[in-house]
Amino acid sequence: MKRIPQSAAWRTLARLSLGLLLTPALPAQSPGEQARGILERAIANQEKSAALQAALLKLDALAGHGTSDATIEYARGWVLSHLERPVDAVTAYRHAITLDPNLAVAHYNLGVLLTSNPTTKEESLRYFETAARLDPANADASYNAGQANYDLERFGAALEQWRHTQQLTPDDFQVARKLVQTLNALGLWADAAVARDYALRLLREHRDPSAANTRRLCVDQLSLKMHRVYIYENVDAATPNLVYFCRIANARNDAIAQLELICDDEAHYELRVANDTSGKVPARAFAGLPSWSQLKPIVREMTEAVLQP
Repeated sequence: MKRIPQSAAWRTLARLSLGLLLTPALPAQSPGEQARGILERAIANQEKSAALQAALLKLDALAGHGTSDATIEYARGWVLSHLERPVDAVTAYRHAITLDPNLAVAHYNLGVLLTSNPTTKEESLRYFETAARLDPANADASYNAGQANYDLERFGAALEQWRHTQQLTPDDFQVARKLVQTLNALGLWADAAVARDYALRLLREHRDPSAANTRRLCVDQLSLKMHRVYIYENVDAATPNLVYFCRIANARNDAIAQLELICDDEAHYELRVANDTSGKVPARAFAGLPSWSQLKPIVREMTEAVLQP
């Protein structure tokens, strides 16, 4: 599945655009049917700016005839978004929803556009949740509703959405790892361990081709001040002594430090700041492999020490 290029791994609007074409056909030559045909051709030529511009002119002409039709406005929103005119696309999608509140794809695509603005996260969540309610079989709508809830630290709601998503797409590794993160965020350690084993089974059995080159499994995240810590379990056989690594990032998502849990040849474990020569943050030693529930407060404590001026 395609994703928006963000660390949050949002699902894009591209897949659902064709969903509008599967609705019952309108009478021949109606404005809505014309808009549907224009949109279908625009999707087929979406890499060509001139084709999208031509499609927009035709759709604007249909809208200019005074016809109030959700299909026309939805098609305009799709074309405008692919012409990188998000503000105008948002207006068109809102108009489409006003004309047809049950148009799930308009709710979904509007939610996608609103995720790029931190001030509209709550609003984007409402549109994703509405899209998921109107179209319960839509895995991407459910996935993004989960992501929006997770980003707002509503982990229980995120868990509910992602469990539903997994029922729809049981072989999707991205959904499986999101469940691991959410269960760990909630402190449901036993359930998180089961979810982790399932995610690793998807990797071993190559059930999700998009995860073929995966070398790490994000198991949790921590928010500290203006920083975020991403915790990864290493699954790269080329570096067997590295068990976990924790990437400390600033508000711009730039990595500023990394903690690593290393195992030596005698099965002793040490959590330390990578490439640290200052000795500012002492390493922690463990006689055996600590669980993530044991490590989490220690990672938080060491991160806070790293961030001290």
